[in-house]
Amino acid sequence: AVQDDSATAWRGPTVAANSAFVNPTYTVGASAVRLASYMTSIPAGQTISLSGVTLHLSSHTGLNLQNLTLKAGGSQYGSVVATVGSGASDYTFTATTPFTSPTGSFAIDMYGDILASSTTGSYANLTSLTNWSMTSNSSVVKFTDPVVGQNVTLVTGGILTLSDWSNLLTGWVLPGTTGNRLSSVRVRGD
Repeated sequence: AVQDDSATAWRGPTVAANSAFVNPTYTVGASAVRLASYMTSIPAGQTISLSGVTLHLSSHTGLNLQNLTLKAGGSQYGSVVATVGSGASDYTFTATTPFTSPTGSFAIDMYGDILASSTTGSYANLTSLTNWSMTSNSSVVKFTDPVVGQNVTLVTGGILTLSDWSNLLTGWVLPGTTGNRLSSVRVRGD
């Protein structure tokens, strides 16, 4: 939970682990994969300006990472962290131009490469969003509690992902007709 430090009772933006991104599984050697995702909700009538984000990466011996990239609202935010140690560390991402978002919600996502030297297994609570530098309508927004991210599981071999079931039949199919599209599926193999 977060709130600003002004004398008013206004509650600032809130942040939570993204419920639409639950405990991903990747293959050893996968690149540019999403390792963590947080959703920030902004109250009506507010606009935020994000000038820094700190993510804590828990100790993850066996999970060898490189090229950590943070995205705010889908766009890269700050510099890429090329070298990542296996011990617990804080990584602060800052941008020369703050990320600005109006009322609504936006995602804060961390991506990275999983090196081929990684070990299969589950890495619980890999990240925590621990701090940010943010203003909302010119008031400073304080971050009060760390928010734990997702578990990440590594496997060997391939993963088959099916998606895009949104194009299901929306009209009538007449008997005796051919070439009717009933659904579409996108298959991705990692």
